[in-house]
Amino acid sequence: MNSEDNNPQREPLPDKHASLYKLLVSPLADHGGFFGFLSFIYRLGIKETLLRVSRMLRRLLGATVDRMYDRRHNMDTTGCIAASDLDVEGESKNFSEVYAPTPEKSFRLMLKAIPVDLRDFSFIDYGCGKGRTLMIGAEHPFRQIIGIEHSGELARIASSNIASYRSIHDNCPGMEVLHLDASDFEPPPGPCFFYFYSPFHGQVLQRVVDNIRQSYEQSPRPMVILYSEDRNTIEIPVALFETIEGTKLLKESTVLYDMGALTPMIYAVFTNNEAMQIVE
Repeated sequence: MNSEDNNPQREPLPDKHASLYKLLVSPLADHGGFFGFLSFIYRLGIKETLLRVSRMLRRLLGATVDRMYDRRHNMDTTGCIAASDLDVEGESKNFSEVYAPTPEKSFRLMLKAIPVDLRDFSFIDYGCGKGRTLMIGAEHPFRQIIGIEHSGELARIASSNIASYRSIHDNCPGMEVLHLDASDFEPPPGPCFFYFYSPFHGQVLQRVVDNIRQSYEQSPRPMVILYSEDRNTIEIPVALFETIEGTKLLKESTVLYDMGALTPMIYAVFTNNEAMQIVE
């Protein structure tokens, strides 16, 4: 695993994320032009295609409201970038989702909804993007904070944000961004808190869950999973996460009234038997 430099250079906002046109038209190029895209729609189905397009639109509009976090902290975490514009290669690119940061208010409310004492847990964000959740997570007593990001461009920006954050906050836990495919990441020892904001799907998500399952089987320990998604888009894969031994859906709910999200976010909290023993 390769982590980014401890003192990365600050990078400017990429101009890719600013274009609604690219978000809507790039699928044509990705799937071999107009007729290739029609074939892609046929395979997905009209309903799934419309859900994906509406999701892109909502995230792009929500990002304009969500920029307040960056203004307050002098960070670069906003933006909406189509998966086709990310510098991700190989099979994983086919299962990547559009990049958009977790809305600040929604994430804080979701963390408050978790009844488990998360002290001494490692916080792992799969598909951390530019690192916003890592910095919000640093406000809590996690043992360490790890962001997993396959896009080198996003990983560099996240590392730069973290360096700036740590320069003005003295009592931060250990924080790092790992530039690698999420399916290649091995969870750290000790209690783990895993966060997903619909970063990928299909085979990549399956392999990530398999790695978490195997890690638990090799070393049983408390684990908590928080999975969030925009409402009325993609269903939360409850059955998949419950294949991890002893892991059950604890809570499924909706975050309302966050203008940064534009649309309400749904989320699910999963805990295993060990984690339920340390419920606050």
